Amino acid sequence: MWSIVSATYNLMPLDPAVVKSLQDEFMAKAAGLADADGRVPCVMNVHLAVARRC
Repeated sequence: MWSIVSATYNLMPLDPAVVKSLQDEFMAKAAGLADADGRVPCVMNVHLAVARRC
């Protein structure tokens, strides 16, 4: 789950210690969302736009 969330945001400019701190906090809070199998639900909205050239 962390790999999906961290890839969504640009963490590259951050100090590695800050990223590790964010990961640790995320993992601690995500553990409370896990189901009996240890899976954490992940839902993302996708907006699709279609344009036609006239």
